[in-house]
Amino acid sequence: MDHEATVYLGNPPWSTTEDDLARLLGQLADVVGARGIQGRRTGCTRGYGFVELAAVEQATRVCATLHACQFNGRRLEVRPVQARAGRW
Repeated sequence: MDHEATVYLGNPPWSTTEDDLARLLGQLADVVGARGIQGRRTGCTRGYGFVELAAVEQATRVCATLHACQFNGRRLEVRPVQARAGRW
C-alpha cells in the first residue's frame, strides 16, 4: 500500500510560487499539495518549500532525479522529509 510522502525543495529562485513547485514535481509524480515558506513579517519567500506526493516511491524518484539540478538558474536541494513521531 502506498503512503504519502513529503519532499523538501531548497534554493529555488525567489520568484518561485507554490504552483511552480507543484508543476515541477508533477512532471515526475502525483502531487497532493505544495507549500512555499514565507517570512511571517515580510511575507516574502524564505527560499524553500515542501511538496507532498502520493507515494513514498515517487518521492524517492523525485529526489534522485531533481537533487542538484538547475531550475531557473538555481541549483536545487531536493530530499525526502522524515515524518516525526506525533506529527501526523
